[in-house]
Amino acid sequence: MQKLYYMTDVAELILQQGFGQGDGARFATPTSRGGYLSDRPVAMDEGAIGDQLLELVLPDALDLTAYELDAAELGSWQGREWCVPAPVLNRYASVRLLDGEEADEVWLRSWLAA
Repeated sequence: MQKLYYMTDVAELILQQGFGQGDGARFATPTSRGGYLSDRPVAMDEGAIGDQLLELVLPDALDLTAYELDAAELGSWQGREWCVPAPVLNRYASVRLLDGEEADEVWLRSWLAA
Protein backbone atom coordinates (compact mmCIF):
# COMPACT_ATOMS: atom_id res chain seq x y z
CA MET A 1 0.00 0.00 0.00
CA GLN A 2 1.36 3.40 -1.03
CA LYS A 3 0.00 6.36 0.95
CA LEU A 4 0.31 9.73 -0.77
CA TYR A 5 -1.19 13.17 -0.16
CA TYR A 6 -2.95 15.86 -2.15
CA MET A 7 -3.77 19.39 -1.00
CA THR A 8 -6.84 20.97 -2.55
CA ASP A 9 -9.69 23.40 -2.10
CA VAL A 10 -12.19 21.13 -3.90
CA ALA A 11 -12.05 17.94 -1.82
CA GLU A 12 -15.80 17.30 -1.93
CA LEU A 13 -15.84 17.62 -5.72
CA ILE A 14 -12.99 15.12 -6.04
CA LEU A 15 -14.66 12.71 -3.61
CA GLN A 16 -17.94 12.93 -5.53
CA GLN A 17 -16.73 13.05 -9.15
CA GLY A 18 -13.14 11.88 -9.12
CA PHE A 19 -10.03 13.64 -10.33
CA GLY A 20 -10.26 15.77 -13.47
CA GLN A 21 -14.02 15.54 -13.84
CA GLY A 22 -15.23 19.04 -13.01
CA ASP A 23 -14.19 22.62 -13.62
CA GLY A 24 -12.70 22.93 -10.14
CA ALA A 25 -10.85 19.62 -10.31
CA ARG A 26 -8.33 20.23 -13.09
CA PHE A 27 -4.80 19.58 -11.98
CA ALA A 28 -1.39 18.60 -13.22
CA THR A 29 -0.14 20.13 -16.42
CA PRO A 30 -1.89 22.25 -19.05
CA THR A 31 -2.10 19.19 -21.31
CA SER A 32 -3.31 16.58 -18.84
CA ARG A 33 -5.66 16.17 -15.95
CA GLY A 34 -4.67 14.43 -12.80
CA GLY A 35 -3.07 15.32 -9.53
CA TYR A 36 0.21 16.33 -8.00
CA LEU A 37 0.67 13.77 -5.25
CA SER A 38 3.41 13.86 -2.66
CA ASP A 39 4.84 11.67 0.05
CA ARG A 40 4.09 14.43 2.56
CA PRO A 41 1.66 17.35 2.52
CA VAL A 42 2.69 20.38 0.49
CA ALA A 43 2.14 23.73 2.21
CA MET A 44 0.57 26.68 0.42
CA ASP A 45 3.90 28.53 0.48
CA GLU A 46 5.38 25.49 -1.30
CA GLY A 47 2.82 25.66 -4.11
CA ALA A 48 -0.24 23.83 -2.77
CA ILE A 49 -3.68 25.12 -3.66
CA GLY A 50 -6.15 24.82 -0.82
CA ASP A 51 -6.07 23.65 2.76
CA GLN A 52 -7.94 20.36 2.54
CA LEU A 53 -5.73 17.29 2.81
CA LEU A 54 -6.68 14.20 0.85
CA GLU A 55 -5.01 10.88 1.58
CA LEU A 56 -4.72 8.53 -1.37
CA VAL A 57 -3.95 4.86 -0.89
CA LEU A 58 -2.63 3.10 -3.98
CA PRO A 59 -1.72 -0.57 -4.42
CA ASP A 60 1.98 -1.42 -4.09
CA ALA A 61 1.82 -3.13 -7.47
CA LEU A 62 1.02 0.21 -9.16
CA ASP A 63 4.32 1.53 -10.52
CA LEU A 64 4.41 5.33 -10.30
CA THR A 65 7.98 5.66 -11.60
CA ALA A 66 6.94 7.20 -14.93
CA TYR A 67 4.99 9.92 -13.10
CA GLU A 68 7.61 10.95 -10.54
CA LEU A 69 8.96 14.47 -10.88
CA ASP A 70 12.71 14.98 -11.03
CA ALA A 71 14.09 16.16 -7.70
CA ALA A 72 15.88 18.98 -9.54
CA GLU A 73 12.48 20.36 -10.61
CA LEU A 74 11.34 20.53 -6.99
CA GLY A 75 14.03 22.97 -5.92
CA SER A 76 14.56 23.05 -2.17
CA TRP A 77 11.41 21.07 -1.38
CA GLN A 78 12.42 17.97 0.59
CA GLY A 79 9.80 15.49 -0.54
CA ARG A 80 8.92 13.31 -3.49
CA GLU A 81 6.18 14.28 -5.91
CA TRP A 82 4.30 12.61 -8.74
CA CYS A 83 2.02 13.99 -11.44
CA VAL A 84 -0.44 11.14 -11.93
CA PRO A 85 -3.11 11.20 -14.66
CA ALA A 86 -6.73 11.31 -13.51
CA PRO A 87 -7.71 7.95 -15.06
CA VAL A 88 -4.99 6.20 -13.03
CA LEU A 89 -6.07 7.90 -9.81
CA ASN A 90 -9.74 7.29 -10.42
CA ARG A 91 -9.15 3.61 -11.12
CA TYR A 92 -6.66 2.67 -8.42
CA ALA A 93 -6.75 5.20 -5.58
CA SER A 94 -8.79 4.97 -2.45
CA VAL A 95 -9.32 8.63 -1.52
CA ARG A 96 -10.45 10.18 1.73
CA LEU A 97 -10.49 13.63 3.24
CA LEU A 98 -8.54 13.77 6.50
CA ASP A 99 -10.28 15.55 9.34
CA GLY A 100 -8.47 18.28 11.27
CA GLU A 101 -6.90 15.98 13.87
CA GLU A 102 -5.75 13.42 11.28
CA ALA A 103 -4.33 16.16 9.05
CA ASP A 104 -2.49 17.71 12.00
CA GLU A 105 -0.92 14.32 12.78
CA VAL A 106 0.25 13.87 9.16
CA TRP A 107 1.70 17.40 9.11
CA LEU A 108 3.49 16.80 12.42
CA ARG A 109 5.02 13.51 11.19
CA SER A 110 6.21 15.18 7.97
CA TRP A 111 7.82 18.09 9.86
CA LEU A 112 9.56 15.73 12.29
CA ALA A 113 10.88 13.62 9.41
CA ALA A 114 12.27 16.63 7.51
